[in-house]
Amino acid sequence: MAQDKSIFDFEAVFEPKDYLYFYEDALTKERTKKQIEFLVKEL
Repeated sequence: MAQDKSIFDFEAVFEPKDYLYFYEDALTKERTKKQIEFLVKEL
């Protein structure tokens, strides 16, 4: 089966452990809740 070139290879570019190392302190429950509320309202 041929692989679709338009699919973004997330794991090749983005390492979740690296992301969390830099952003974990900013990912609070309160911030996540506000972001979800914003998205629900705007979408």
